[in-house]
Amino acid sequence: MFDYDSMPLGAFKAQMRAYLASGAPPGAFLTAILSNDLRRTLDASETSAEIEALPGLFAWLRYQAPTVCYGSHEAVRAWIEDEDGKRTRIIRQLVDAGQRP
Repeated sequence: MFDYDSMPLGAFKAQMRAYLASGAPPGAFLTAILSNDLRRTLDASETSAEIEALPGLFAWLRYQAPTVCYGSHEAVRAWIEDEDGKRTRIIRQLVDAGQRP
């Protein structure tokens, strides 16, 4: 199960939940973070709190999110499009284990 309560910047919890569970494209800031695109992350940030939360957001991804759903633009696209059914399989495994994605 993904621990959304430990995610920095609670404003992004709904976007991250929708992205992980159903492949809904997140906003520009989270997309840039997920894509490992620092320049776009900085360009898309709207507040200093977002910049200050970057280490925590990256740590959250590392310890909470499936590694196949982030790290490059290609990984994000593949997760959104459910390429090869990876997202579906991972979410199904969570649900089958009684966990909420």
